[in-house]
Amino acid sequence: MTIDCILNLDSLDNAIKIVEQYRDSLDYKSERIVDEVSQIVENNARTELTQHIWSGETLLTLHTEKMANQGHSRNAKVSVGGAAVWLEFGTGVVANNCSPGEFVHPKAKELGMDGIGEYGHGWGSNPNGWYFYDNGHYDAEWVGGTYNVYNTGPSIHTYGIPATLFMYHSAWAGRRVLERIAREVYSD
Repeated sequence: MTIDCILNLDSLDNAIKIVEQYRDSLDYKSERIVDEVSQIVENNARTELTQHIWSGETLLTLHTEKMANQGHSRNAKVSVGGAAVWLEFGTGVVANNCSPGEFVHPKAKELGMDGIGEYGHGWGSNPNGWYFYDNGHYDAEWVGGTYNVYNTGPSIHTYGIPATLFMYHSAWAGRRVLERIAREVYSD
């Protein structure tokens, strides 16, 4: 921004007004950038997540929350709950074509996640997969290389869930458009 003025009281007052108007527009512009980028992140996450949902419950937890403003800072958080962590980071060595303890997600180790097959009882390291009830409870335990089945009721066999990285991809989608959106907003 360039402000031309001469050294007199009226011209300086006008320059101050222009700077104050510009300062006031920064809050709006920052908010607009955050809104547009977070919407792109949420839409990307929703699109990718839709391809991997089972019951739909996880998809219902996907949302964007505007964070409280701190000074001129604007923030939004795109988050998802339910079984999303399993979809993001993956479970089971077979489903992820990896070795037990391997990290298939580029951020898993940094975020303190267990390697594939190491979480909980470690059933995900079994090349034969494992069983669980429709409600998410397990009904078999892999002990010493064999299954101990607790209940032969209706259950589902799984080899795990491949890591989909839908939030990781969505964060990158936001990064890819950030500069373009900022240029558009600040050129107004």
